[in-house]
Amino acid sequence: MMNYGEELAYWYLRLNGCFPLADFVMHRGVTLEYTSDCDVLAVRPPYVSEEIGGQPDDWDPKLSQFFKDECTLGIICEAKTGAYELEKLFKAPNLTYSVRRLGLVAKADEAAYELTNQLSSDPSKGVRFLKMLVANEAVQNKRFFCITFEDVRSFLRSRFQKYKESKFQDRMFFPSELIQNLIDEVHGRTRPQRKWEGPPFEA
Repeated sequence: MMNYGEELAYWYLRLNGCFPLADFVMHRGVTLEYTSDCDVLAVRPPYVSEEIGGQPDDWDPKLSQFFKDECTLGIICEAKTGAYELEKLFKAPNLTYSVRRLGLVAKADEAAYELTNQLSSDPSKGVRFLKMLVANEAVQNKRFFCITFEDVRSFLRSRFQKYKESKFQDRMFFPSELIQNLIDEVHGRTRPQRKWEGPPFEA
């Protein structure tokens, strides 16, 4: 089951044209000494199109900078809602396991090795891999691409605002209570409760 941070990351990637896989379990074995997991794995084909929400100006510019080479993009995403240790993010064995599972290149071990100390791989062969962190605070690190949960929420709200009527009409088709509620808020149906500012109630 996804926590809210993983769910936000999942829907951010999905609404940027990706096919995401949440809570991917990486089993202990030859590659991994301990069982681990990846919050979201995602694949994005280069020619994504959709009438509602799949136009060239619908993608988040922060992420779409990695779409420009007309290559298939494989994303390895971690969502951290609390404290975490930078050095424990995107460990080499986990990268190898993830790249193998994405299945976009024949030589997965070589691709994972190339990705170890940089945020994305060389797209010259028609495939690019990207390491992505979603966290509360922005992190400047050459090893991975980072956006904040505030960025994600802003993107989701802007998308739902842009296609306000269509998204509201079809909101119950989204298999996520979080997303249904966010669409409802954007449409103006659900608003945060305002604090009472009148005289105190009498007992």
